Amino acid sequence: MLGVMINVSPLAVWITAVLMAALFLLSMAALVRLVQRGAARKYALDPVCGMMADTATAKLTSDYRGSTMNFCAPGCKRAFDAAPGKYIAIKE
Repeated sequence: MLGVMINVSPLAVWITAVLMAALFLLSMAALVRLVQRGAARKYALDPVCGMMADTATAKLTSDYRGSTMNFCAPGCKRAFDAAPGKYIAIKE
């Protein structure tokens, strides 16, 4: 046998169902808020490695021909500064 059957009142089942539904709705609302906050941010593509860098908090930047390049790591910035033409297709 799987175990002893426990007699649970219908009120306890109802209260548990309501609490679980409330927890589910709260977690979904938190998830929606998190996604909205992330979608509001602006990201730029790191030209060296292809990762996305948050433009609002980017500390590693370089100016190249009037454009600001954002980088995800110091190594990417060093590589770009050494040879920017290697990472940017120049359209002239």
